[in-house]
Amino acid sequence: VRVVSVADVVYVRVVSVVYILYVRVVSVADVVYVRVVSVVYILYVRVVSVAYVLYVRVVSVVYILYVRVVIVVYILYVRVVSVVYILYIRVVIVVYILYVRVVSVAYVLYVRVVSVVYILYVGVVSVAYVLYVRVVSVVYILYVRVVSVVYILY
Repeated sequence: VRVVSVADVVYVRVVSVVYILYVRVVSVADVVYVRVVSVVYILYVRVVSVAYVLYVRVVSVVYILYVRVVIVVYILYVRVVSVVYILYIRVVIVVYILYVRVVSVAYVLYVRVVSVVYILYVGVVSVAYVLYVRVVSVVYILYVRVVSVVYILY
């Protein structure tokens, strides 16, 4: 009985020591696991939140810069187009005014030159005609007189 009871006591003690060691190892392992998992999860949450905040900030800054660049480019485009259009209209108006002035001056000069040439032509022709008529009449009169004198003398 004593040998069995000593063996039972040894067995119980060994089993209890092994069980206590097992429980301690498992509990330490559980604590270490929970701590590692919680640290990893906290680090993951922090990294993800920091990354998300940085992403949101970068995206918002890029979007704001994009919007500003687009607005500035559009304003510059509108200004350039309006300036070019205004310059185009001014150039067209100036060219048209110059064209009208040149054409009107040329037409006035043409009319004056034509009228002066026509007046000179009419004057020269009329003077020439008058001179022709006078010369012809004087020659005719002289001819008639000479012929009549010759006829009378003959």
